[in-house]
Amino acid sequence: TDATGTEITLEERPERVTTTNPSAAQVMWELDAQGQVVGLTEFAHYLEGAETRENVSSTEQGVSIERVVGTDPELVLAPNATSVETVEQLRETGLTVYHFPRATDFDDVADKTLTIGQLTGNVQPAHETNSWVTANVESAAAATAEVERPRLLYPLLGGFAVGGETFI
Repeated sequence: TDATGTEITLEERPERVTTTNPSAAQVMWELDAQGQVVGLTEFAHYLEGAETRENVSSTEQGVSIERVVGTDPELVLAPNATSVETVEQLRETGLTVYHFPRATDFDDVADKTLTIGQLTGNVQPAHETNSWVTANVESAAAATAEVERPRLLYPLLGGFAVGGETFI
């Protein structure tokens, strides 16, 4: 069941997956499942081989419904940055869309990774990825346990800044 309360059932492993945000594309690459990805946004251009996939970005902000439909996906992975309205529009075209909840910590990211693994038939690589991340986070936490935490300002593009109680 996704963030919109919609139950998603797939009868077989999807061979054609489109992502609507770089985070889902990056997970697919991490799971060594990039061969299933047929569409992604221009903001995932940093992934090796991404240029060979269809760009589903809108000329405005977000994704183009027409471009996503044009990839003929069996599954669309829509992270929470994709609006509920966009998810609904994609579903109205008959596409299967999984909309992820907002991630606010490492546990949420691990859940998202496992969910992507389950939806795309890549469960073992998802477990392996989560184990690797957990081990590295624990190692970093142990190495910095006695270090004083500095205060910082993390500015983003467009005049935004990250505050407390945010994932970033």
